[in-house]
Amino acid sequence: MRNLIDNESAEVSKVLKRSTSRQSTPTQSAEKLTTFIEFSAIRGTQAGRPQYAVIWPVGMLIRLSAESLSRMSRRPSEPIDARLVDDLAERCETEPERVFNQPILLGVLGRLAFLPTESAPDMGVLRLDPAARVEILDGFHRLAAIKQAGISEDQLADLSAAILISPIRDLYDLAKRRRALTNCAGSAKTGEASPLERRVQSEQIANESVALSPFLKKAVDLSQPTIALRSRRLFTFKTYARACRPFFDARREHTIPITAEQLAGYWQSLADTLPDWQGFTTRRIGGGEVREKTVLANAGLLRALGRLGARVLVEPPAQQPKLIARLAGVDWRRDSPAWQGTLVADGKIRTGSEIEDGVYLHLLKVCRLGADG
Repeated sequence: MRNLIDNESAEVSKVLKRSTSRQSTPTQSAEKLTTFIEFSAIRGTQAGRPQYAVIWPVGMLIRLSAESLSRMSRRPSEPIDARLVDDLAERCETEPERVFNQPILLGVLGRLAFLPTESAPDMGVLRLDPAARVEILDGFHRLAAIKQAGISEDQLADLSAAILISPIRDLYDLAKRRRALTNCAGSAKTGEASPLERRVQSEQIANESVALSPFLKKAVDLSQPTIALRSRRLFTFKTYARACRPFFDARREHTIPITAEQLAGYWQSLADTLPDWQGFTTRRIGGGEVREKTVLANAGLLRALGRLGARVLVEPPAQQPKLIARLAGVDWRRDSPAWQGTLVADGKIRTGSEIEDGVYLHLLKVCRLGADG
């Protein structure tokens, strides 16, 4: 994940501006912003989702997040730690800059547009719709402490904070992000990663693995939530990351370290073995043809291949290539009798998690492996 902050390029404009003819890259809406707040930013990603690093004056941060502060102060499910706020407020009076030595995480439910520079595509200008809903995802107690301490406007004018901005799709997405952060905070007390925290970690490793495999770089779409009919890709990052989860379950069960290199190596070995994926990698076969004529872009099959990879991982290293090589003899065409009733029904590809188990058991038989309990 790249969470980079460039102090020199992160000067903030507090003035509402009119749209120019400069080309923009909207993050949530293709409709152009005509009135906006504009500030310099650096674009990065977290678990396959866009994230923007900026520097804001704390006074501006408090104004934009005032409604979120008010809502959170009334939320019974997430009570305020009054003692922590008191301690931070006392520190604000003497060393306010130390309160903001870690980034504040904000979620924006509304329109954002990123305008990259020509020389550095990940650096540019972020435009925020003034009507957007700004929610505090992490850093609530620090902002509450600033308000409680009664810091003057003059002091706030000289105080800046690093901000990480994550676009939020809808209220459900907002609630999901809050639960993830709450679980992460709770697991920090026990020293064990929560399920959601482990998922974030696994998605980060999966994201890193894409760049390490020629096949994955061509097959995985890191930016789009769905695969368009004319897309050259085979599956979305979400589908790929979901298929990688069994590897991390195996890591916990068998104490096997899982790295981005291992993930890339497994999927690339499959691409070198399966003729259709091999042809796709070398551009002899298009992505549309793979999706239309084979089952090798099906989400259920991909999850089953992920489970198979986790199972192969516990076998002796010398045996693993031989197991994968047995998949070369499988007929992956959609009209193959092997997939009728499991992946294909009435000539149509099936979706849903229930097909995964049947496909996985079939792949175990092909590789001559016993079912895992």
